[in-house]
Amino acid sequence: MQNPAAMPPLMRIPSHIRVVLRACLIAALAVAAGPLAAVAAPVTYLFDSGAATVTVSAGTHTVGTALLRMDGLFVTFDDELPALVDFRFTTAPSGAIALVTPYGGYDEIQVISSALAPAAGYANNGTSHLGGGDYFVSVAPVETSGVFGARDSTSVLPDIVAQAFSFTHATPLIASLSISNGTLELTGITLAILPPAVGEGDGLVIKADVTWSGGAVPIPEPSSIALALAGSLLVGLAVRRAR
Repeated sequence: MQNPAAMPPLMRIPSHIRVVLRACLIAALAVAAGPLAAVAAPVTYLFDSGAATVTVSAGTHTVGTALLRMDGLFVTFDDELPALVDFRFTTAPSGAIALVTPYGGYDEIQVISSALAPAAGYANNGTSHLGGGDYFVSVAPVETSGVFGARDSTSVLPDIVAQAFSFTHATPLIASLSISNGTLELTGITLAILPPAVGEGDGLVIKADVTWSGGAVPIPEPSSIALALAGSLLVGLAVRRAR
C-alpha cells in the first residue's frame, strides 16, 4: 500500500470528497461559460417606469401637448448585430390631452389605451453604435392600436366615450437607445392617426417622445439557465455517488 505521505496532495483527499470537488468545478465552469455563450444572443430588458411627451397636431399646427405616464415596456436588443429585435410599450389608462385650439368642437383628447409593437414584415432599416451602450436605430413597419375618446367641456357635443383604432405605418420608428445606464429613449413615435372631424380639413396626428428610466432588468437567456441547472445537477449526482 502506498505511503499517504508520499502521495500527491490531491490524492490524499478521500475519494468521495474528490468526486464532489470535481463536480463543483465543472458546475462553476458551466455557469461561468453561460454569459460568454450568451454574448451574441439577443437580451430582453424590462423597464419599470416611464413617461411620454405627447404632441397632437392638425396639419402643420400643434393643437395640444401633454405628459402621459407609461405602464409597460420590454425591449429585446442584440448588441452584436446590433439590432432592435422586438419591443412593446403601452400607455397608462385615461391619459388626457387638453387642446389649446378646439378640434371638431372637442377640446380634450383622451388616450384610454395605446400600444406599439412590430408589425408583419418588421425589419431594422439601420442601426448605428454610438459608443458604450448607446445606439441609434431605425425600424419599420410598426403597429399602433388602442382606444381613444374626446370631450367637449361646454357639453354642446356628446362625448366620444371609446373609439378603437389600429393601424400599421411604414414611417420608420426612430429611436435612440441607452441600455447600459438603465434608460431608454424613443423619439417621434406615431401613436395614432385620426380621420378629419366634421368641418376640419386635416385629421389629428398624435406623436410621442418616450423616456424610460428606473433600471433595465435583463432577463436571463434560456441557455444560461440550462447551464446553471446542469451544474447543480452534477453536484447533486456527485453527492449521491459519494454516499
